[in-house]
Amino acid sequence: MKVLKREEVWIHTHFIVDARDIEPKEKRRIKLEMEGFLRSLGIVFGIHFKEGERLRVVLECIPERENMSRIEERLKALLEPIRPKPKVRRIKIEGEDNGRGEGTGPGHK
Repeated sequence: MKVLKREEVWIHTHFIVDARDIEPKEKRRIKLEMEGFLRSLGIVFGIHFKEGERLRVVLECIPERENMSRIEERLKALLEPIRPKPKVRRIKIEGEDNGRGEGTGPGHK
């Protein structure tokens, strides 16, 4: 997974990635590792995730310029091996019951 762009929004920094979502265990791992890294830089604010058209990793501050590049590089390294969750599409076939009825489809007696 990759960081596509970075946006500074009010008092937060949004890192927009090339996925809609990731597994909860990966979110927990990234949150723990990033917050430990932020503490080592003297930053006491955390991160959270915001789902939408693209997943956003939200840093709950706008750090100084020299720390921003270090933070982004660390996040990129953590995200690189992660495979995004596949997009799930629901397909409904017109005229089909999709298994919710009393069995009126073809082959039912």
